Amino acid sequence: MAGLNNDTSGRFFPSTPNPSCYYPSTVHEVALAGLVKALEYGEPFALLIGQPGLGKTLLAQVLLERLENPKAVAFLPHARFENSQGLLQGILFDLGLGSEKHTAQELRMDLTEKLYQSYAENGPALIIQDEAHLLQPELLEEYRLIGNLETGSGRAAQVVLLAQPDILETLRKPYFESFKQRLSICPSLEPLGKYEAADYLIHHSRIRQDMPGYFTESALEKLVSFSCGIPRILNQVGEISHQQVVQAGQLKMDLEHVQAAIELLKRPWLRARENREFDHFQNMDRVQGPDVRLLNHGGLGWTA
Repeated sequence: MAGLNNDTSGRFFPSTPNPSCYYPSTVHEVALAGLVKALEYGEPFALLIGQPGLGKTLLAQVLLERLENPKAVAFLPHARFENSQGLLQGILFDLGLGSEKHTAQELRMDLTEKLYQSYAENGPALIIQDEAHLLQPELLEEYRLIGNLETGSGRAAQVVLLAQPDILETLRKPYFESFKQRLSICPSLEPLGKYEAADYLIHHSRIRQDMPGYFTESALEKLVSFSCGIPRILNQVGEISHQQVVQAGQLKMDLEHVQAAIELLKRPWLRARENREFDHFQNMDRVQGPDVRLLNHGGLGWTA
């Protein structure tokens, strides 16, 4: 079947963040520019806000590629630290600055000393904390202290926090007033609009297999409306739909492939809810699909 990738070990849509598949939507590029500006201006913190599935982790990975050779980087993929010791040990380990200290105060002093030493050789360290909305107040306070570390010529470290909007409620508490005053750049991610959601799908089809016109108009419309413009859901339903195409030995993705994929995605949740109405996935169909006739046969950027 020429043109289709029948290697079942590969994926048409990525299941994990992959910068090589990054789609530069308007909202993502604006947010990325804000993060770059925060770092270039020497801000101690930047906060990227977004609901699950909108691409916060991927954007942080793209940020690292856009920066000019950052030499000291820690990327903490979770926030499940029991206490300050766990967080400080995690930062030291990921920076490659392991420590034999044990208490929080000893680790704090060790990290401070090593960040100053690292700054002299490599410039400011960059610490990216994913799932920051799950951090306990004492751990956010640790980050505030890290952001306060300054040398005579700049900050020893800069922190980028990736979080769901819940973190805003936490930061509104009086306890975090000092933290908020140091947080001047806070870009946010939103779901893709219907045209960019369709272009997102076409973008991936060209990256993987250079297949313009792979999606029928009805397939694109259903994929977009079902996903509500959330990239993670576009990836999930797009991948399962693609597998339906491969299994059927066909060359294009049609509405029937997408419908079958949606049913597969719904099935475990329908079982869990038994006969109750499945509101979440029903609401996903509320977005009106785009007019995709020009998109599917043209280049990216809405050219016919």
